[in-house]
Amino acid sequence: VARMIRRYPAIPIGYSGHEAPDNLDVVKIAVSKGAGILERHVGVETDTIKLNKYSMNPEQTDAWVTGALTTHEICGSHDDEKLITQGEIESLLSLKRGIFAANNIVKGQQIKRSDVFFAMPCVDGQLDSGEFGRYRTTWIASRDYARNEAILEYQQPDTISMVRSVIHDAKGMLYEANIQIGSEFDIEISHHYGLEHFRQTGAILITLVNREYCKKLVIVLPNQKHPNHYHKQKEETFQLLWGDLELVLAGQERDLHPGDLGLIERRMWHSFTTKGGAIFEEISTKHIRDDSFYEDETINRQDLMLRKTIIEDW
Repeated sequence: VARMIRRYPAIPIGYSGHEAPDNLDVVKIAVSKGAGILERHVGVETDTIKLNKYSMNPEQTDAWVTGALTTHEICGSHDDEKLITQGEIESLLSLKRGIFAANNIVKGQQIKRSDVFFAMPCVDGQLDSGEFGRYRTTWIASRDYARNEAILEYQQPDTISMVRSVIHDAKGMLYEANIQIGSEFDIEISHHYGLEHFRQTGAILITLVNREYCKKLVIVLPNQKHPNHYHKQKEETFQLLWGDLELVLAGQERDLHPGDLGLIERRMWHSFTTKGGAIFEEISTKHIRDDSFYEDETINRQDLMLRKTIIEDW
């Protein structure tokens, strides 16, 4: 099933079974693999008509359908990511170990590993065991803490952790799309309103070739937008390789599907956004670094390198 879905992504793929009527394992596996259409032989016995070995009676059919629906609910749709419920989030948080004072700590004191212990539960606003040792092993207490009191300190997001998180998600999208980028490329994170707002506005640009012609891969994270802009010297064509992309050209919206092309001529205003994430190929004339002009003047006024993070270690 999974192979057929990859081979024919625009066609519903199903499963037709001839297993024993009481066997529910096969239909569950088929649904978990993405089968969207299910077929079985169903009949009703009479005094003169008996069912063959692979036909189900109404009771068996009910159990078979229930098994398929339950599996679909557990797995979620193959077209959409599984939505994590608030209950699941709260359940995971309840399993974290919080940081507690092993002895009295005074304001301004360095909080070292020897000053704390890890225990459950982890309350709102409390440092957890993962945060405490991930990037540093000492903290400065912002208040006094009594022995056994929960340590309530805030980890200010840092550039390294934000960039690592972005790279992790981008690599995951490339792997999921089965796109290999080789070993020769330049990568930059384009963050028009700062790295802390990158997941709302920006894109990851992977430059593979930049001669008289240019080839890039552009990765747009889920729910991310690239603001309205144009180029004076560069003409470019986008081809969506994976995901969904809404391309706005000169004010006209167009939804791209994998394989679709979008031509952006010189001085044509354009922007793009995605719901579930997108990877597209950009083929253009030579890329010139200062050839992007934005509708939002606050972006234009920024130093170019303040809204770019160059990635050397991918």
